[in-house]
Amino acid sequence: MLLFIRVLIMAVLTCIFVQDMRSRAVYWLLFPVLILLFIAERSLQLSFTALLGPTLINISFLSAQLFLLWFWFSFRRKQSVDLTGQLLGLGDILFLVSIAFCFSILNFIIFYVISLLLIAIGWLLWQTFLKEENKFLPLAGLQAFLLMLCLIADWLSSVINLTDDQWVLNLIM
Repeated sequence: MLLFIRVLIMAVLTCIFVQDMRSRAVYWLLFPVLILLFIAERSLQLSFTALLGPTLINISFLSAQLFLLWFWFSFRRKQSVDLTGQLLGLGDILFLVSIAFCFSILNFIIFYVISLLLIAIGWLLWQTFLKEENKFLPLAGLQAFLLMLCLIADWLSSVINLTDDQWVLNLIM
């Protein structure tokens, strides 16, 4: 059962990646499916309460980040901005909410920060070398690709565990 759920997760992440890279848009229905698959996978490993706490904290962290982003751009432009209309795609936000169900707290923050840095650097290099002026960054698609790599590492490794922060704390200390 677990293998079947993981194959479905990879299929959904692949669809997100391909759709976002091709058209800079993702079918919104993929995100609730991804959430349900993450819940199903984690519920086979953890209790529901062990899943609920970190997920709520991850979503709170994400909400605070989005609020600060909205506040900063509204302050800079001296008017309220629409994050999903002008700065971020709705698919990007829905993807981040979806992966809040996948990670423990520290793993979520690490994935969030590192994926944003890698994608920003990679996109700038891509734009520089190809001399393209595409202002739309396929953030959800690229993060889906990076998440696939992380999940494969988690599933194949006995050291990495994306649902538990202990392996990161052991790595740091």
